[in-house]
Amino acid sequence: AITDVGKPVYASDDNAFTLTPSTNSHIGRVHRYITSGVGIVSFEAAKGSVGLIHSVIPAVILPSR
Repeated sequence: AITDVGKPVYASDDNAFTLTPSTNSHIGRVHRYITSGVGIVSFEAAKGSVGLIHSVIPAVILPSR
């Protein structure tokens, strides 16, 4: 939903993203809403003491269950 912009995004396995933290790994934030279940994710990857590397990539976000 458009109200999900800015929310954290988590990976639940190799090919599934979710907005549910649970035991999932944080990978970035919802950057932009496209349509129901689809958005642009701003991925955040740690790079040692340098800080974060950001990439903005289209991704499907499954609704929380």
